[in-house]
Amino acid sequence: MKDKMKILENEYSSSEDEDSLEELIVNAREKDKWDCESIISTYSNIYNHPKLISEPKHPQKIKINPKTGIPRNILDGSSEKLTAKTLAQFDQQNEYCKSKYPQSIAETMKSTLSTLSIRSKNETPEERKERKKALKEYRKES
Repeated sequence: MKDKMKILENEYSSSEDEDSLEELIVNAREKDKWDCESIISTYSNIYNHPKLISEPKHPQKIKINPKTGIPRNILDGSSEKLTAKTLAQFDQQNEYCKSKYPQSIAETMKSTLSTLSIRSKNETPEERKERKKALKEYRKES
């Protein structure tokens, strides 16, 4: 494009008669093919598919449940309510994560210790003695 402009400029500058000059209209590109960020990333990433980065016209607002204060559609957008089905789905996702990544010894000790030390409100004195005894035995083992 610049080369064409230079050639045309040289041709017109050689003629001294300004009346014989014609007005040349050059259509500039309407949109850039890439923006600066994506063109730079083409040099560093062969898997990148550069394109223009654009903002959505109307960004999607995060809707918050007024009762709970938790954003709606956080559980894969399946439903807005915390139902048994969504809880089961959430449990399956957690089970998968737990089976994929084994717990460390410190985490298992921490969870065992916390289950033994937590007391229920309606605990009878016999249950309390059993819980305390199990906690003492656990501490002796470790």
